[in-house]
Amino acid sequence: MTEPIANRNWWMVVFFSCLLLGLSANGPGVANATDVQYPPIAEVPNAVIDLGKVEEGDVLTACFVLHNAGKGALHIHNVKTACDCTNADYPPDIAPDGRGEICLSINTLGFHGLSKFKAAVYCNDPSRPVIPLQARAQIAPMVTLTPERVFFKAMAGSELRQEIRMETKGPRPLNVRLESHDLGEKIAVDLVPITAGRQYRLTVRNRILTAGSYRGRIFLSSDHPGRERIVVPVFATLTPTVAVYPSRLVLDTGRCPACRAKGLYKGHLIIRAHDRKLLRILSVGPEQPGLTWTIKTMLPDEAFRLDIRYSSAADAPPPPSKMEIGINRTDREALVVPLSLK
Repeated sequence: MTEPIANRNWWMVVFFSCLLLGLSANGPGVANATDVQYPPIAEVPNAVIDLGKVEEGDVLTACFVLHNAGKGALHIHNVKTACDCTNADYPPDIAPDGRGEICLSINTLGFHGLSKFKAAVYCNDPSRPVIPLQARAQIAPMVTLTPERVFFKAMAGSELRQEIRMETKGPRPLNVRLESHDLGEKIAVDLVPITAGRQYRLTVRNRILTAGSYRGRIFLSSDHPGRERIVVPVFATLTPTVAVYPSRLVLDTGRCPACRAKGLYKGHLIIRAHDRKLLRILSVGPEQPGLTWTIKTMLPDEAFRLDIRYSSAADAPPPPSKMEIGINRTDREALVVPLSLK
């Protein structure tokens, strides 16, 4: 989970707080005569603490050592945290050459992933009136989805379905509800409980039979703090049983100046059966003067190369706008490929 909204622009808030403390005539950041003569010097050996990998719901403690290296007393006016999930405990004063601890208590409920928890220490050090602190942790979520997304990749027309298991590791019951999705008639979605309040099964079925691709999202809601809205990405790539590459044929003269002068153009297509069923090319059209082709076998009964040539002689008609390739498959009509000259 990313940082909560309250954490955003935190360093900017700290900067302007420093500015306001410096400009305020009666603010706590104004040094008195004693502070000017014997100023405190606030030092934090480690302003960032990495708490490592933890579980969501754990209450963490991060203690920062604050050393007063000056000759005057260091007064801590306040410690402000960027999130209600974080509380600060700190001593009001630190004697010269003394040390104190500022401890942050962090409730991780509602957080997951790399999360950062920030605080700012306001003190009477004239050179450093605001000291930023940060604790961070990699938080394993209490509510998990396995897998976290739906991915369909298969031949068009295949029966495709995928299940996602959702469960909670926490003590409180989990209630999940299917809200909606943005894929219309492309998918069918069903959510059923496996164990009431603990586990759910989300089943997604592909309803598209033709080749192509799509992507979208499934929206769920839950009563778990921080996971009130759960989004499940959906990706699908449905490959045609028989495909032509490229999908648009452009004939050109290549690097042959003489060919351009004579109006000789050429190109090729690859026809392949992805399901490895028997493939035969039965016809190529249209037939017209100036347009010729040859068929070469690349993989027996599976892949072929169709080399096409066109001559724009004076008596030749313009090239056709498309090529039609007849095949032996009942599950696929004739292959139609747009054609143009370059």
